[in-house]
Amino acid sequence: MVMRDEAQSARSAEIDTYQYYSRDFAHIATRRFARTAIHSALLGLEKERKKNMKRKKNSLFCLILAVLTVTFVFSGVAAAAVHRVGVVSFENASRVGDSAFGRGAMADTLLAELAKNKNFEMIEHTQIEKVLGVLADSEDIIYDPEAIARAGQLLGLEYIAIGKINDASVNRGGLIPGLQIKVVIHVRVIEVETGKIKFVFDVENSKRTTDSNPSPSAFSEIARVAIADAARKIATEFGIEGMVLSVSDNPKNKGNKDITIDIGKDLGVMEKQRYEIVRVKMLTGSDGRPRETRTPIAEFVISRAYADTAVGTVEKKKIILPIDVGDVAILLDKR
Repeated sequence: MVMRDEAQSARSAEIDTYQYYSRDFAHIATRRFARTAIHSALLGLEKERKKNMKRKKNSLFCLILAVLTVTFVFSGVAAAAVHRVGVVSFENASRVGDSAFGRGAMADTLLAELAKNKNFEMIEHTQIEKVLGVLADSEDIIYDPEAIARAGQLLGLEYIAIGKINDASVNRGGLIPGLQIKVVIHVRVIEVETGKIKFVFDVENSKRTTDSNPSPSAFSEIARVAIADAARKIATEFGIEGMVLSVSDNPKNKGNKDITIDIGKDLGVMEKQRYEIVRVKMLTGSDGRPRETRTPIAEFVISRAYADTAVGTVEKKKIILPIDVGDVAILLDKR
């Protein structure tokens, strides 16, 4: 539990010190530095306590001072890692009427799914659409990427997700008798600052039915499952990274190692995801700027994901270097 507490303290002690150089680099570098600083402080104070129990009060004071100092210097990085994301109402380009999807209902579903991930601060589509209404009188503007980006800038957003229902249909099930309901949704995520598309993908879901004329709720149910998949894809596209909490022998295979990391479902970790373990070191470049080096050690696959931790088994070693507590785990696959 001590190890877990240290990790949680370190997570709350992050700051955007190196934001000047790179947003992604800042998040990782300062997180690593904060954790190292706190861990070193704890080890130093523990040695001091063992040397002289009479200095217990002073050691406790030093511990509190060390943690408070690191917190003061590094406070804010966790917030810097959170992305402000907005979602606008989905455009319905299918042959099924809006009654199946509801104006804004699909956007609300995507927002709710993304809000489960603590990496995102979500802004409701109604707020964005109010701004769009000021920018133009036409209702079609809510589907205009350039206008959406302008509205996002006014609201202080980083990204906006745009959805479009490309297909909602009932088809013959091929070799299997019966009918199949299918919904295909096109998703784009726009970077507000540049107006450019950060990534784009399609998600779909289908379900067999005996009803040749499915109700609107049947289409809605299928669409919501597809949107949940879209939320997972968005989370993984932004990247997931954590820290190794413990390393132990796999009970079923002593030759393999089980890895526990300090992130879980509430940050987008899912079972069967593949992660790479890297050894991170902070160096100072010739220009005096902080520089980060990364040495890949192994790959492991998540077997159990909990709310704020996850466990996986090492499947591939890259170099002869032991995995240590504090090594960084980075999501590899973005399926």
